[in-house]
Amino acid sequence: MDIQTGFNWLIEQQLLLSILFCGFILLERFGLKTLGARFVYKLAWLMPAALVIANLPNAIKPLQNSNISHYLITPNQPFTHEMGTSWALMYVLITAGLLIASFITHTRFIKSLQLTELTHFNHTLTTSAKTYISQHVATPMVVGIFQSKLVLPSDYNIQFDKATLALILEHENVHIKRKDNLTNAFMLLPTILLWFNPLAWFCYASMRRLQELTCDERVLANKTTHQHILYSKALVNCAAA
Repeated sequence: MDIQTGFNWLIEQQLLLSILFCGFILLERFGLKTLGARFVYKLAWLMPAALVIANLPNAIKPLQNSNISHYLITPNQPFTHEMGTSWALMYVLITAGLLIASFITHTRFIKSLQLTELTHFNHTLTTSAKTYISQHVATPMVVGIFQSKLVLPSDYNIQFDKATLALILEHENVHIKRKDNLTNAFMLLPTILLWFNPLAWFCYASMRRLQELTCDERVLANKTTHQHILYSKALVNCAAA
């Protein structure tokens, strides 16, 4: 598949993708109380699955041999007009620029943290990730795509009491165990490929919010009311910082 053909195919998929994006965004906004964050988060896998099914060869499509397929109409012309070579080239250049910019931004961010490994850490971690401190962060975070690193503010002992820090570390451990940073990189790649569709960016933001909510749900499972309050206060303080 050459660049022109690939670009035309991508444009032709925008109607289907936009419908899927809108559905996911609406569920994230209004369906969490009914369906739950975990279930809605898992529904994200339906988007690539629907795209694959919609582009299966006619010979193996599920409806090919059914009575319903008798009434399906296949247009002789594609839904969209073929775009010119100049548009395809412009798309490739912009996409490559965004990918390079994302890589450079991520690399510079990691370097700007000036991480110092924390060799003597009194709290127990359930993952093998190394722990670092940084004077340039105000809240705990996980950095790194393939090798996750837990980063704490240099004043974490003052900022958080022992019970609160334990809950926060559990939150970050969930991210590390699920390899959420790697998942985010995989989610960002198709978002950049669809940079011209604003719904793709809104959908990416929805998935990131759901990722945090599902992480919070796992942390708070079987926790006491007091721990719920501590955790909520910690989230507020981290957001304020």
